[in-house]
Amino acid sequence: MEGKRQAGMDIQKTSRKRGTSKSRLDGVTDTPPVLSKQTTSTNLTAEQSAFTGKNETGETLSPSASGPGPFAVLLTFLIKNDRSEILRLAREIGVSDNTVYRWINGTSEPRPGHMRRLLEVLPHASPGFSAAPPGSAMSTNSHGRGMLQARSEYWEVPKEIYRRVMEQVAATADNVSRRWHIIETVFEYALLHLDAERRGMALTYARLMPPCKDGMIHSLYEAEMRGQAPWPFTLDFKAYLGSTTLAGAAVMQQRVQSWNRKDDEERHPIGLDDNEHSSCAAPVMRGGRLAGVLIVSSARHDFVRNPAIPRAVAEYAHLLATGMLDSDFYPGELIELVPMPELKWQREQISNIYLNRVVEYARKQCLSFTEAEQKVLQTLEEEFENHVYTSNAATNQPQAVLSYEPIR
Repeated sequence: MEGKRQAGMDIQKTSRKRGTSKSRLDGVTDTPPVLSKQTTSTNLTAEQSAFTGKNETGETLSPSASGPGPFAVLLTFLIKNDRSEILRLAREIGVSDNTVYRWINGTSEPRPGHMRRLLEVLPHASPGFSAAPPGSAMSTNSHGRGMLQARSEYWEVPKEIYRRVMEQVAATADNVSRRWHIIETVFEYALLHLDAERRGMALTYARLMPPCKDGMIHSLYEAEMRGQAPWPFTLDFKAYLGSTTLAGAAVMQQRVQSWNRKDDEERHPIGLDDNEHSSCAAPVMRGGRLAGVLIVSSARHDFVRNPAIPRAVAEYAHLLATGMLDSDFYPGELIELVPMPELKWQREQISNIYLNRVVEYARKQCLSFTEAEQKVLQTLEEEFENHVYTSNAATNQPQAVLSYEPIR
């Protein structure tokens, strides 16, 4: 009996060495021990904690195993990983572009101060903008809605531009240089503000031409222009704007005027290009006198439907007025605009004759280039006015003057 008992014990030892047991013999497979969910969670948290810290801007680093959080999703949707837009945001907020990339990747989140500044400079977070891509977490996330609701004052002109303009007024001694710098500053801020999404916009300052032989002012001239695609950055050949243009209506009525392609046909102004689907024009005035008009042209037909847009354009026009010379302004009773040819026709003519005429005037009359330019501009204005008059006379068409409802 003792021998049999010993033999049984040897068999059990052999089975253990081979990794088998009675349960295996019964057809049940042993499973290796596994970590519980609690253990896995604890280890993951410890691993994340090892990488959690502060970066050079003081942002909290918080990598997530599940990918970017709702804030990162919304930010990515808003700026679409556009390199130039990322650089702009970094410059506006005062952080490095790597910091913005970390916000996009979800490895850090902005501090409260940076978050407030981000809300001010984000391009899409404006009234009426859809909060997030369909189906994303941010479409129902309260934080995302709060971000967009915080932009209710988006269309207000940034206060920073007032500081910049006042600095240039105080620091620039030369009158002509001061005028040029202020125009450039206003255009730079207005383009970033009014067309942050880069959907297409052009800003033009058209100045009043000097009085003609009859003592009255007959047209405006495109003095400066800045654009974003599909418009060029600037105009090579500038044209005259008369009574049948939106700018002409703004000057004659001394009020902001707006237009879009969905308006009635009888209010369709002359002086549009193929890219222009809506526009707004505001007179540049000081002390009841006029220097010209600021024109904002947009590739969006609904741009001027927002009542805040004409107010913003009028405010930018007031800022332009601070840079103008006293001699740039004329009393309203001297303004008697007349129709001018279509812009395309004018630009073709000017491209063929303008430079040659300036050189000829300067050489024959011993004038400076600036003086010769002014002479040529006045001569071309008279020729273009006569062209419209003779064309209308040949077709028995009366001179047209557009009538607009002013924006109050």
